[in-house]
Amino acid sequence: MRNECRDAAGVGAVLEPFCRFVEEFLGTPESEQMFPELRQTDRAVWSRIVAELGAGKLVEAGTLPQVELALLGALLFVVAGKRVFFFSGLPSDFAVLGRLLEFGRDTLKVKLGTATVADRRSQDEAATEKVYDNELVVCEFPAFLEAYHQDRDLVKERPSVAVCCEAELCLYDARLAMFAGKTLRALAAVYHHTGKKASWAEAETGDTLDLRVIVRDFERVCGVSSYIGADVRAELKQVYADSLAEVVRARKHGPGFRHLVFKTRREKHEMLSRQAHEAEGDVLIFHYAEETRNALSERLKSAGEKVMDISNPRELIDFLRMSGTQKRVGLYYGIPPVLAQVLPERPAVTAFLAEHLLFPHHHGKILAFLHRNTVARSRPTLCFSLEDPLFGLTEKRSDFATHFELIRFTEKWDKHRQVRRVMARSIMATLRRVHRAALNEESPVFTVVLGGQPKPKKSSKVKKTIGRQLGGLCFCGSGKPFRECHGKRK
Repeated sequence: MRNECRDAAGVGAVLEPFCRFVEEFLGTPESEQMFPELRQTDRAVWSRIVAELGAGKLVEAGTLPQVELALLGALLFVVAGKRVFFFSGLPSDFAVLGRLLEFGRDTLKVKLGTATVADRRSQDEAATEKVYDNELVVCEFPAFLEAYHQDRDLVKERPSVAVCCEAELCLYDARLAMFAGKTLRALAAVYHHTGKKASWAEAETGDTLDLRVIVRDFERVCGVSSYIGADVRAELKQVYADSLAEVVRARKHGPGFRHLVFKTRREKHEMLSRQAHEAEGDVLIFHYAEETRNALSERLKSAGEKVMDISNPRELIDFLRMSGTQKRVGLYYGIPPVLAQVLPERPAVTAFLAEHLLFPHHHGKILAFLHRNTVARSRPTLCFSLEDPLFGLTEKRSDFATHFELIRFTEKWDKHRQVRRVMARSIMATLRRVHRAALNEESPVFTVVLGGQPKPKKSSKVKKTIGRQLGGLCFCGSGKPFRECHGKRK
């Protein structure tokens, strides 16, 4: 296979023999463990996505096996003679990824290596730099950013391609990388790109890297994502116009959230608890605030429900696997494991999201997880109130009085809450306009702050720089600095 492709010139010429080889391999018993979901996918579907990746596009894959598709795209570039950096915006199932890499190493004879933050901390620089000599480098995104920060010619040394899973979580959510010495300390998003240089940026000291500049060193940048969203699609097209050929929408989306808005958190908690109590079978509630979890847990327990506080992705998968006769209500914090292998049997659940997030494309990750791993008893519901942190950036809560007057008047006869759902959409459209005006390069939104204390030579200067950087706004939309909100040490 490798020899056949090396005789061809360019990715386009390699594509057909590569897809033919993969199709033949999928018919063998060995592929059952390596590509369990891809075997269930039509050849026309997966080959089209691989071709789009080869053309340098970012593709919405919906519920398709994202890791398998992205790795095929990466291997396509490898057999065409390129060095590939393989990134992921969310943690992958290491067992699944390991089996896929085995296919590349043993079947296609690809030289591959892995680059992690832990390796960079525990090994000397010479050992970590050798990893990037491989044909396929599977990187933790922070590890790559640290390596690039120290060697700006890392990508330029040879023709290189970047392939991403949950690509917009790398390209959008982690656009700005902020350092203390050699150590990456924080990642931040720019909610709305204006093209203006931020006054806080200290380009001469090298404390901040903009991914918009980094990706220009790659020959091509491509990736796969479960769901991107219209606003983020538009931002990616504008920010990475020189690097991304196209952002391709999914051919088919599952049902989205129905939105319900309330004046107060108490009203939201009471309604959500009541609907969860009245629902048949298991209920799964996603939340992002400790106050929400405590309020819902207390109300549901007092109603006689069995409440399970789910603290990590493995427990979430176990919750779904153990679906039985006794009803349970699971409370899960954060984004679910979208890249985990799909469950063999999909349980029926009723799902809720208890807060509207600042970044709506994060809602899509929850939807993708639900569509892949559950059977919906009803359309998932997103509940939010005007007292949620999302409204911390605006003082226009009084502007929504008319919306709630309409809700109050119509719900006497509108038992399906249709007007409340329409008003929720209207309020969020107004809030998005406020956020687009307020959140730009001047006000980055912190999405990740990494642990570990750096030991720089000029500690006072670095502390001052990082202190100023962490004064950026928190991702939840509260309007508070990250260090005073979700970045506060517990």
